[in-house]
Amino acid sequence: TPDNQLPFIPASEVTSKAASTHLGAELWIVIDNIVYDCSGFVHEHPGGESIIRNFQGQNCSWQFWRFHGRKELAEFGVGIRVGRTEGIGNRFREPIRY
Repeated sequence: TPDNQLPFIPASEVTSKAASTHLGAELWIVIDNIVYDCSGFVHEHPGGESIIRNFQGQNCSWQFWRFHGRKELAEFGVGIRVGRTEGIGNRFREPIRY
């Protein structure tokens, strides 16, 4: 399914995932307005679980692209997309790159 045909998920629903700390809660993150459910992947993340958990229900686009490329997103991301969203900003300002 192309990204633009994924179901739309309101920002309020995505950000509510950040408040869900109970066992079995879905762990959603946002990269370029696409929502990914990392619940099953978080334990396999080479950088550790805490990296993903720190962005639960949030946008982590620029951080993702600093460490990953399109290859990783195609390999691991396509199968865990749950929808698209908009209006979720990144809580960190992206540093200037030289």
